[in-house]
Amino acid sequence: MEDETRRRAQVLSSLNIDEFRAFLKEKANEPAPQPALYRMGGIVREVFPQLCLLRKRGYSLKMLVHLFEENGLRITATALSAT
Repeated sequence: MEDETRRRAQVLSSLNIDEFRAFLKEKANEPAPQPALYRMGGIVREVFPQLCLLRKRGYSLKMLVHLFEENGLRITATALSAT
């Protein structure tokens, strides 16, 4: 009974390995899938380079908060200050 419930080792041919290798090579060339939903931290991470550029150009944290609010995103200056 014990032998029946045990999982048998899967045996693959070199053709299976080559097909899988080609599949992985294809996937490596595709862009990574983007999540359907983001949390606020994820949004800030995604636009971090643009936020840094705006800060260098003289935008205050309060101005950045207003930009987020104009686009329907509520965030505090404190949350942005970590950027």
